[in-house]
Amino acid sequence: MPNSRSGCTTTMQNGSCRKKFFLQKLNYIHQNPVRAGWVEYAEEYIYSSAKALISGTPGPVLLTPWGF
Repeated sequence: MPNSRSGCTTTMQNGSCRKKFFLQKLNYIHQNPVRAGWVEYAEEYIYSSAKALISGTPGPVLLTPWGF
């Protein structure tokens, strides 16, 4: 059964669907401090991995490879 938002199946067997799902959730998490009004940009929040993902420099949050 396709997900109406992403067009992916609910079983998430397709690799591109898993990546899209993961990135959607990661973006949601990164935007929480912005929506709360704590920072203007996600990468400004000290406990976020957003800055490390954007700049490629290590941050206070350890990032592990997800295989895609």
